[in-house]
Parts: sequence; structure tokens; C-alpha cells
Amino acid sequence: MLDYDINQYESTLTIRLHHAVSEADVLLLVPKVDDYLAHHKRLAGVMLISRDWAGWESFAALRATLTFLRDHHQKISRMALVTDSLLADLIPIFAARFVNTTIRHFPYNEEANAKIWLVG
Repeated sequence: MLDYDINQYESTLTIRLHHAVSEADVLLLVPKVDDYLAHHKRLAGVMLISRDWAGWESFAALRATLTFLRDHHQKISRMALVTDSLLADLIPIFAARFVNTTIRHFPYNEEANAKIWLVG
């Protein structure tokens, strides 16, 4: 399960994960983001928050996430990964080869700093 909020004033998407990302999570989120982007040029940023992010539930979930990034990265300026998971250290290195979005990892207790960076 995930909770999300699209802040239209800041043009940000905040996602709070409570477990590993499932394909259903991504498929739930895509139309919400598409609807927002149909009325706005871009998202200033996406903030993913999870104390101990467990990655993806399945290969299908990873594939859905990669498809989302492929289809949306040119309309997302920055992405903040706010988690104590070591997996988040690898994402910016891996993703830099495929997306134009700037991705940065923040420790879980630095959510406020991540938000400042995201909208900065």
C-alpha cells in the first residue's frame, strides 16, 4: 500500500510507501500523474518516503516502475528518495544512465531537507 499527495502549489508528488512497491501501486499512481500532467507542464519533483524501503515486490512491479520513469522522466525535474534503505544509494547511479531527472538520496530523518531541495 502507498499513500500519495500531489501538491499543486509546489508541483510535487509525495509518495509514502508502507511495503515493497507492487505493480498495482504503480498502476494506481500512473493515471493520477497523467491527469496532473495533462493540465500542468511538469512536476517540480517526486519525493518517495519509506523508512526501510524494501524495493519491488516482483519483476512486474520493477517493470511498471521503469515504464513509468521512461514515460515521465522528461516532465519530472527532481526525485528525492527519503529512506534509510541502502538500496536508495544505488538508484541515482543506475538511473542516471537512463533518465534526465536528478535523483538524490536523503536519510529518512531528513525529510524536511529533501523537501527544500525538491522545490529549490
